[in-house]
Amino acid sequence: MPKVLLVFTVIAFLFLASWLWWFPAALVPTTAAVATPRHHTTNTNTNKPKRFAIMAVLFFGNNNQSSSSSNYAIYARVLAHSLRTHADLSMVDMLLFVCSDSHHHDYDYGEGWRVMPQQQQLLPLGGQYAKLLAWNLTAYEAVLVLDLDILVLGDLSPLFRDWPARLRRAGVTLAAAIDQPYHWSPRWTPAADRRFNAGVLLVRPSASVFRRLQAGLALLLLKGGVEPMLEQSYLNRVLGSRGFLELPPAFNAMITTAYAEPRVWNRFVADTVRILHFTYPKAHDLDACARSYVLEICDLWWRQLLESHHHLH
Repeated sequence: MPKVLLVFTVIAFLFLASWLWWFPAALVPTTAAVATPRHHTTNTNTNKPKRFAIMAVLFFGNNNQSSSSSNYAIYARVLAHSLRTHADLSMVDMLLFVCSDSHHHDYDYGEGWRVMPQQQQLLPLGGQYAKLLAWNLTAYEAVLVLDLDILVLGDLSPLFRDWPARLRRAGVTLAAAIDQPYHWSPRWTPAADRRFNAGVLLVRPSASVFRRLQAGLALLLLKGGVEPMLEQSYLNRVLGSRGFLELPPAFNAMITTAYAEPRVWNRFVADTVRILHFTYPKAHDLDACARSYVLEICDLWWRQLLESHHHLH
């Protein structure tokens, strides 16, 4: 019986490894012309190769999650509008990975996105694990991965101008901000546990690191050690500690800090924010924003939503 179990385990491992090796290559081209824009997206100079990419992931779950998914389709539109308003996109492709078991053509994701359809059944660990595909986009010098619950409020050019060279010099492929900085001291000394937040990831694509991430997933799947939607925990497990450079809080200002440590927010963060991350509360939930005393901050998102609506009409 133990021999049978061993044979079965080896076969399962080989199957998972081959599957994890195959599906990203089949789904994600590594050339600059990554996708043909859908009819509801626009992007200027789409035939001109770009050096960088901004990537986001939208995934549709089962029927019980349909309302949440539609909310995040709106977030995609607001994010696109804030990017076009505040970021120089002349050398940047905007890639929206849409993970779904069915077709969702009726949603308006906003102007600028190149929609990259992904089949949900090929991502059994949850759609957020599609973020790992950023390491496979080797046609780009750097890929900025953004959660959809993000609002761009300032210039992002330093991330593309300066940080790719920093990553190369450090010999790492990731830059990210420390998670929930309200746990830090007033001097912004990070806690001993240097866990990063995966809402903003600046990735230097690398085929070897991508294979490493795939192999790690295969092992965790066999051990049953991966829970859906915990891609942040997985990335910290593989690339954490010394495997990343720390981004300044301005490039991932988490709204949780504003209500948990308002003095820290007002003194160190509020005037420097370039990327605002609605970790909790979410911007569309005005009741939660009011209870958390961050209604004024949530209003920034609503203004962008109204502007994007007027822009379309």
